Amino acid sequence: MLTKDFRLTKKEFSEIFKKGRAFQFADFVIKYASSRLPHSRFAISCGLKVSKKATQRNLLRRRLYAIIHLHVEQITRGDYIIITKQSLLLYPFSLLEEKLVSALRTIHETS
Repeated sequence: MLTKDFRLTKKEFSEIFKKGRAFQFADFVIKYASSRLPHSRFAISCGLKVSKKATQRNLLRRRLYAIIHLHVEQITRGDYIIITKQSLLLYPFSLLEEKLVSALRTIHETS
């Protein structure tokens, strides 16, 4: 799990959700805003459209936070909101990791 320093607050979440630049991928949408902080901050949104079962949504959220924790040093500095889609529930951890890391690299290259 990420420490509080690496997570967005509710107020920051709503600001970035409105003003952030959106990058759409097949399995998720990532909202990105640059930041002056020395590290990146993240939030993950798993709505009821992903799954009606809270246990499945929480599992997906925990997996994504674990991937971010493993690669936090390689990720470009900024604020990120990851909005998940239902298809992510079908992927094993390794494939989920590959997709998220490549998406974050794409954001780094385009911004």
